[in-house]
Amino acid sequence: MNETCLYLFAFFSALLSSFLLSPVCRFFAVKLKVLDAPFSNIKTHKISAPYLGGLAISSAWFISLFLIRITTSFPNLTLRNLRGILYGSLILCLLGLIDDVKLKGLGFKPKLLFQFLAASIVVFCFDIRINFIPIRWLSCLASVIWIVGITNAFNIIDIMDGLSGGIAAIASFAFFFIAMPSKMFYINF
Repeated sequence: MNETCLYLFAFFSALLSSFLLSPVCRFFAVKLKVLDAPFSNIKTHKISAPYLGGLAISSAWFISLFLIRITTSFPNLTLRNLRGILYGSLILCLLGLIDDVKLKGLGFKPKLLFQFLAASIVVFCFDIRINFIPIRWLSCLASVIWIVGITNAFNIIDIMDGLSGGIAAIASFAFFFIAMPSKMFYINF
């Protein structure tokens, strides 16, 4: 499979998977009463809305990676980096799922603890970090803070349907086009 087809396959397999999984997750959210009640002025919906959309999107990403993995071979460094991002994102996905299912939420302390754990795994176990900072400890610290900060930024803007996902899609396309000339899709920035 050539490079262009691989990227298109990854994109469309994730898109199709999320399209198919979203109604399934919505069904289970309604059935299990995993709902977001509009209890503050920030919430834009008037009636309870089902959670678990993040589970559909995360699962689609995992499925896309799995399909690409079984249809092509990656260079070792790329596979190692993807594994690191996969482990960190799996921790965050489970954290989000637990937070959604728990009726009153987890609170900020356990969330931050697990976010820092996930970011630390990505940075310290897989050496995925900011490379333009020459001092290693500072680079690792900035990377962990950046990952936790971006995670919380997306969590904060996830107050309207499609807002967080739309911004993630725009940012992903921007990073994709930035990475295209150097072919640095999976490695550190």
